[in-house]
Amino acid sequence: MKIYIICPVRNVTPEQKKEIDDYVANLEKEGHTVHYPPRDVNQNDETGWNILAQHRAIMKTCNRVDVFWDKTSMGSHFDLGMAFMMEQMPIKLVKKYQDDTPGKSFVKAMMMWSGEIMEEGGFSVGDIVSHKSGRICNGRYGEIIEFQGELMVQDNEGALDMPVSGNEDKLVIVGTVERNPELLKIFV
Repeated sequence: MKIYIICPVRNVTPEQKKEIDDYVANLEKEGHTVHYPPRDVNQNDETGWNILAQHRAIMKTCNRVDVFWDKTSMGSHFDLGMAFMMEQMPIKLVKKYQDDTPGKSFVKAMMMWSGEIMEEGGFSVGDIVSHKSGRICNGRYGEIIEFQGELMVQDNEGALDMPVSGNEDKLVIVGTVERNPELLKIFV
């Protein structure tokens, strides 16, 4: 698997750097290819444009984004937005360096995105979901339907893919058919 690391770079503390370095080393030891921004992209850029362009090009080739969230890191905010625009690429919130705030927050959004928390009420008919593998049959997303009294995931070509029951930990709600029908037109 190719993994992109979102993490603080400019103002990273020595403790954070060691923790992230160790995490990256373990992933690579397991056989993953890891893009680690402070190591893999020259950070000496007068405007930052080249850094952003390189990160975008590399992120497009990755299968997952792993996040060490420091809310003071402006680059992390930008990278998170890029990942979100890539049709809800699977994400793993590895560590948050500050306490979460009440109400809406990037941390809660990442937890929902990763499947750590779901929308209130769980899965419903009409929800659009992604699978943590990054695909549902030939598409990126599927729709929750009711079939013979059971909630099922239907792929974007109308084929039944899997029951929701037993797969809740692998599915993430990313929208609804009513609000986001264009998601069902995205093929892998």
